[in-house]
Amino acid sequence: TAGSSDITVAGDWTSSGGLIGKSALDLDGSTESVDISSSSSLDNGVMVEGWFKFALGIDNSFIMSHDPSDLSLFYYSSANQLVVGDNNGGSPQSYTFIPDNKWHHFAINTSFDLYLDGKLQLLIDTASINVGSNNLFIGMRNEGDYHFQGQIARISIHNRSFSSSE
Repeated sequence: TAGSSDITVAGDWTSSGGLIGKSALDLDGSTESVDISSSSSLDNGVMVEGWFKFALGIDNSFIMSHDPSDLSLFYYSSANQLVVGDNNGGSPQSYTFIPDNKWHHFAINTSFDLYLDGKLQLLIDTASINVGSNNLFIGMRNEGDYHFQGQIARISIHNRSFSSSE
């Protein structure tokens, strides 16, 4: 984990037995989210990883979001796609994904590269961006909408991007 940051969990969320016997946040898509305050220790790149399991019948939903860099991971339901990158009208990249009520591991870095279940799915390789100056949101878009429906577990934020072999 990177430096010290305040973490705020909002909404009327619950936890349950989740991944490998650990607890997971149960998010119902209404108001629950996690807000991780900014930290200068994240100024030189970051890798965010964790586990998610979508609820069946999920609508558009953010797993994670950051502003202004728009480092985000978003599920676009009408196209069955995970969208990585700019959530404010820029040039996002997408990967076909159909929710299957199973746990999936994700890792996304500040070059917007997406690893899903240990496999590189999107190699976008843009210039590294600074995420240390603004909050990171888990379970919603940075603007407070598109709340996640399902479970999220074991989120880790690293103050460096990992190599493909890691």
